[in-house]
Amino acid sequence: SEFHGSAYYYFRPHQLQANDRSRNYAGQPRPESKFAYPGFTLSGPILIPGTDFNKNRDKMFFFFGWEWQNQEVDTGSVQAVTITDEMRAGDFNSFLGGQNLDLGTNLNIPSGYSGAGSPVPGRNLSPYINPIGLALTEHYPAPNFTDPNNRYNYITTRLANQNRQQGILRVDWNISEGTRAYVRLARDKEAPELYRGLWWQPGQLETPTPIVQSALGRSAVVNVTSVLSPTVTNEVIFSWSKLKLDNNWKDPSLMQKSTYGIEGLENPFTSQPYLPELLNEFNAGRASMWYAQDVDNIFAYNGFLRFEDRLTKVMNTHALKFGLVVERGFKNQNFQHNTNIQYNFAPWGYGSTGNVVADILTGRPANAAVGEPSAIGLFKNWNIEAFAQDSWKVSRNFTLEYGLRFGLWTVNTEVNGIGGIFKSELYDPNFGPYLEGNRVNGVAYASTGEVPNQLTDDRPLLFMPRVNFAWDVKGDGDIIVRGGTGVFFYREQGNAQYDIINLAPNSFLSTLDAGSLQSAFPGQGYNGYDGLDYQTTGLADPFGALNAPGQISTPNPNQLDWPKSYSASLSVAKRLPWRNVIEVAYVGTWGRNLVGVQQQNTIRPGQLYNDYSTNPVLLAALDGNVYDSFKPYPTLSNQRYPVYIGERSYHSLQATLSKQSGNFTYLVAYTLSRAEGPVANDHALLDP
Repeated sequence: SEFHGSAYYYFRPHQLQANDRSRNYAGQPRPESKFAYPGFTLSGPILIPGTDFNKNRDKMFFFFGWEWQNQEVDTGSVQAVTITDEMRAGDFNSFLGGQNLDLGTNLNIPSGYSGAGSPVPGRNLSPYINPIGLALTEHYPAPNFTDPNNRYNYITTRLANQNRQQGILRVDWNISEGTRAYVRLARDKEAPELYRGLWWQPGQLETPTPIVQSALGRSAVVNVTSVLSPTVTNEVIFSWSKLKLDNNWKDPSLMQKSTYGIEGLENPFTSQPYLPELLNEFNAGRASMWYAQDVDNIFAYNGFLRFEDRLTKVMNTHALKFGLVVERGFKNQNFQHNTNIQYNFAPWGYGSTGNVVADILTGRPANAAVGEPSAIGLFKNWNIEAFAQDSWKVSRNFTLEYGLRFGLWTVNTEVNGIGGIFKSELYDPNFGPYLEGNRVNGVAYASTGEVPNQLTDDRPLLFMPRVNFAWDVKGDGDIIVRGGTGVFFYREQGNAQYDIINLAPNSFLSTLDAGSLQSAFPGQGYNGYDGLDYQTTGLADPFGALNAPGQISTPNPNQLDWPKSYSASLSVAKRLPWRNVIEVAYVGTWGRNLVGVQQQNTIRPGQLYNDYSTNPVLLAALDGNVYDSFKPYPTLSNQRYPVYIGERSYHSLQATLSKQSGNFTYLVAYTLSRAEGPVANDHALLDP
């Protein structure tokens, strides 16, 4: 009935922390990490001046709290190779020695010039540098590190900005003697900055501007609890939650071609403003600019609306509970899809100089991955559950709880009909990877009515029994035994469905191969070059070069199980002298039907030996087209399904010794645990 408030400031000075091992190894100083958490709380009765509302201060109350989490987190050091001013000027002698910056010593004249394939005279590359290639290197960071082995010339030790704000408002209302309600609102906001690319930060060189990973979470809960009679209570809960995730460049101009004066470098599918990614043999540390952000915003907006009703009835020694849960979930998102072009450089590529940095400067990619912007998917699902539970006081010293939960969960469905599903019976080996309308061979589409929007049959009903007990062995609290077991189901990560938004013809991805296009553009490249370079990329026919879809990932029509886990626990607690308690507990979980990913387009073990040749020389020299002909789907590349066959078990034995009352308290714990099984996380790649 009184007002209360508090203010606080938690902080951890960097002077009290140890240095990261990677920093020590690289000779870097201890980071000046920052952890500062100011905040406040305020609570009390809600009063309306000039009225008698809540005059006794026993009807309505509020609580409000806010916290700022100011964090600059050390993530260690990352070493890499960046492009030097000498290289930009064509001097490829200055970096030689030791490990030669992991670039080797080869430097040959690129294709399209007289003497192609022979060593560059004096290792002076300047006569062969493409002006677009030179401009592309301007957004590389400068060398800042001297490696005694001359393997690296760049290091990043930037602290990660992980600032966050959290706020909560709760209002409690005592409506009547038997009815109480509360409303709880929450808001979370953060915007970490990623300087080495999106999601897993694939790059090892910092980009000129970070990707800001804005996240805004909001939720609301309304709870009404009513005492219907001395033995019956009912609780109704409405809840709503939404998470908004956006990924944008902090300063987009620093990642746009126009900033660096680049003209004539285009995606043949569509015009776009951003710099291409430059990958060297997919080695992020070897002068690669790899950041996985190809459009203005890569986003995901998801949330749910939920209704719950819980009824409790006390009957003698039984406390019966019944409940119903209805939840509607949704997610709206896109993906990255190489809209900004991803150039891949390698010494084995057609026309290469033998040095990947020189290939960037001269414009001799091994290939270029060009894509259309991702489609936008809107996915929705329902979770409907009901449960019944009994807490039975069997005797003075033994309580048994048992219950059963039922579930009906619908398939996570793209509701706009852009989905498709691969069915082996639809694949026709007499056609290439695409059929009429650029539909993928073997895929049934919702847009054509071949399959419903949900793509698969309904998934099975869920039955989740659970039982727990508590036993005071002697009835005096000296020895307590507790245990329980149950079955739990959960939805797999949405990637089992979300990949369909990049399924052709929703969005196309083509790989332009330099070897295949070596004479495709007579005299149209830089300095009259006939093959693939920066100037001719936009001239290519992406549909003419449309290769087999690199990866077809759709839901699996043949496996509809839900991932599940079994759990069991048992503990024994014993009082000791001087108010000490020792407890030994076992907890085990057994995951079954866990989702992994399995390649379906594979050759059976021994198939080539039995059906092609027993001669090891012929097998070793097997042509790629002949090899592909033995696959189940010879005109396709990778065809993957989520498979619900994974297993994972966890066992834990814990012993604790504690004293939790008196002037001196303590807790000592020791845990011995073991995890086993082939699937450690959702969508782990499994051997077919």
